[in-house]
Amino acid sequence: MKVNTKTDEFIETVASYFKKENKKTRENIALCAYSILRAEKVNTAEIARYMGEVNQLDFKSNDMRVYRLLQSKNFQVGDRLWRGYIAMLFKMMRESGLKKGSEITINVDYTSDRDDYLILCASVSFQGESIPLYFSMRNYPRKKGVIDQKKLELAFFKALKHLLPDSYRYVIVADRGFGYKRIIEKI
Repeated sequence: MKVNTKTDEFIETVASYFKKENKKTRENIALCAYSILRAEKVNTAEIARYMGEVNQLDFKSNDMRVYRLLQSKNFQVGDRLWRGYIAMLFKMMRESGLKKGSEITINVDYTSDRDDYLILCASVSFQGESIPLYFSMRNYPRKKGVIDQKKLELAFFKALKHLLPDSYRYVIVADRGFGYKRIIEKI
């Protein structure tokens, strides 16, 4: 995978935040991260297309590489992967001028996809863009009352608080569907 020094450096840097993953998984995460940043749309076809710039493999090979990464037992989005991602994001923010003790605004929102699942997402503003910080997904309830929104929020905020570095202050901004009183009680 040799394209140019800057690309190689980027891929090595991203891979270094996922040291607990095996070498192949680290490499694939870093390659996908590079491709996502280059792509205009984030879908597996675009990611595979831009991977070809780095590894000189054809689209079909890279598409299979992305598919295998997403299906891999080694690529489970859990505490370990979130910690690596958040450490990488906060380092980039510090390099752009974020100081320890600074106040960081976290935007929180619900979204869903055609009633298949619910997504609760936290994002931060970084260099004029909204960057996902953490998200949680749940299957959409098939029966009324199956998913309790308050329990979902509590689990989400508990996990988010667990992952965030203690060296900053955080301000949560959410739409009125959350009920600020509930959020304040949880945090």
